[in-house]
Amino acid sequence: LQCLRYIPLIRDKAETITLQLTGYLQKLLAGNYPDIKIISLDDPVPNADACAQLTSLPYLCKTRVDTIPPVVPILHATEGKRAVWRERLKAIKGPRIGLVWSGNPQNRVNGNRSIPFDALGPLLSAAGSHLVSLQKNQPDDQAKLAAYGVLDADTYLTDFAETAGLLAELDLLISVCTGPAHLAGVMNRPVWLTLAFESDWRWMEGREDSPWYPGMRLFRQTSPRDWGGVIERVTRDVKAFVGGDAKVLEAKRWQGTPLRQNPNAVPLKESNG
Repeated sequence: LQCLRYIPLIRDKAETITLQLTGYLQKLLAGNYPDIKIISLDDPVPNADACAQLTSLPYLCKTRVDTIPPVVPILHATEGKRAVWRERLKAIKGPRIGLVWSGNPQNRVNGNRSIPFDALGPLLSAAGSHLVSLQKNQPDDQAKLAAYGVLDADTYLTDFAETAGLLAELDLLISVCTGPAHLAGVMNRPVWLTLAFESDWRWMEGREDSPWYPGMRLFRQTSPRDWGGVIERVTRDVKAFVGGDAKVLEAKRWQGTPLRQNPNAVPLKESNG
């Protein structure tokens, strides 16, 4: 999802493009890229002059922090999907806020990036009636949502085309570093991303904004495993947002240089010599 922005860059250089994708992405991508052939992970790879992983495209396009292709947005939900979600969400008054607290349990870093359900208590108590859970694969925790007035959307989210329809009708998504956060990012929807102290490379260090997603605000742990501090800050600003302060959606923009380079590092620019 993060690297789909490179498809327009290679469209002009390729006669045909084939995207090989996991099943839950196929319908969404087929609807957004009707001129590109979409195949599953089980389909044979067609003969081609070049083959690359999507996540290799930033390297192949020689991307630097200050040349990341913009989100315009990249993906859109269909009006049909949006209309269905407008009907499902009509009982929620005021801002509608999505929530994801855990990623795929099969991911080896999931324990580091996921928030224990019990740590969510202050947020659920403060804004439960405004929350919509997009969480998957956590049945024991999801069973506790009704006590806080949270709408559990799990059964409706059969693929990312459905998830996109829901995200398009939300005012904000609060999520750990997992698929729905990236989907909201490429749709240019407001996202608050909760990050572990040792987070993934793409989120860089120190900054609250992301050069990949202009609508994203980063809430970082200030010490290892300190989810309590993250939830405290998120809850404070959720209360402000529910109270009508939309300014809290915006991240503080990074004022530093694009990279903080070690003086002993290999030069980043190619020598003219």
